[in-house]
Amino acid sequence: MKKLLVLVVMFLLTFSCAPRYVERPPAPDSLFEAINVQDLNRPKKDKMIMKTLVFSTAVFILHVLTTR
Repeated sequence: MKKLLVLVVMFLLTFSCAPRYVERPPAPDSLFEAINVQDLNRPKKDKMIMKTLVFSTAVFILHVLTTR
């Protein structure tokens, strides 16, 4: 009886936690689309945004490399 109970519990845990397929939206083509910048006619602000994104990415990569 105990083996049957363990078998049923294992069966329920295995098949009740099955992952669902979730459809993801397509990846953005550029960093501006990723952060949802609508007006691209402001070159000074765009340059500032790009500097921030590049700097934060570089800092993150350096952080990951140095903490391994």
